[in-house]
Amino acid sequence: PISIVGTLKLSDYGKSFINQLLDELKHYPVVTISGLALGADSEVHRRSVQNDIPTTAVLAHGFHTLYPAANRRLVREILEKGGTLYTEFNSFQKPDRENFIQRNRIIAGMAPATIVVETAFGGGSVSTATFANVYNREVFALPGRIDEIYSQGCNHLIYKNKAAAISTISALIEDLDLSGSKDAMEELFPASEIKILLPPDLQQILDHLDKKTPVSLDDIAERLDLPAYRILPDLLNLEMSGHVKALSGRQYLRVH
Repeated sequence: PISIVGTLKLSDYGKSFINQLLDELKHYPVVTISGLALGADSEVHRRSVQNDIPTTAVLAHGFHTLYPAANRRLVREILEKGGTLYTEFNSFQKPDRENFIQRNRIIAGMAPATIVVETAFGGGSVSTATFANVYNREVFALPGRIDEIYSQGCNHLIYKNKAAAISTISALIEDLDLSGSKDAMEELFPASEIKILLPPDLQQILDHLDKKTPVSLDDIAERLDLPAYRILPDLLNLEMSGHVKALSGRQYLRVH
């Protein structure tokens, strides 16, 4: 796994770097990790999906909601391509400001290397790099012009020897010490052999859904003898985990 983070206000320079890097990483057995924020994070997830690279989005809230809401379609694409969503927060935790720093430590800890694309002084990605250093992980930063606000954080990390400077994509891949090709990689735990165990309340809802005939929210509520508002968060969890597909008119199909 490789963590890749950066600013919300991604420049064309940063976007080009992410695109070039992931175009190369598709040849290796890697998983990308980022925070699903707008800007750099979204570009990492989106480009990973386009290149068939599994990607993990670490959330700063529970599964009751999705922040930012603009990434709802991207989340579905991530899950459809074998990626994952990860959170340590309970289902009803809102995306409060302090949660994002807490999320950043997870991003830093999940991978042996963290790449910082663009960030300002004191940006959230600086905290991710700081956590990575504390955890004795490798940190790489994309240098930029000294008068570019969103390169100054990267330049400072490099100046303080808190990150290695990225000179070229090929040199970075060599430094990451990626071994083996994607074609040669075998699944340690084949998906066909994995049985996902759901909590009883989610399994109960899933048992009332069909793979061919859509079931309405009202019908589910009636079968379970529960109010619809109690069921909606659980249906969202099932949708986000790829077990359920939501259709128009609050209709639902079972996927798995």
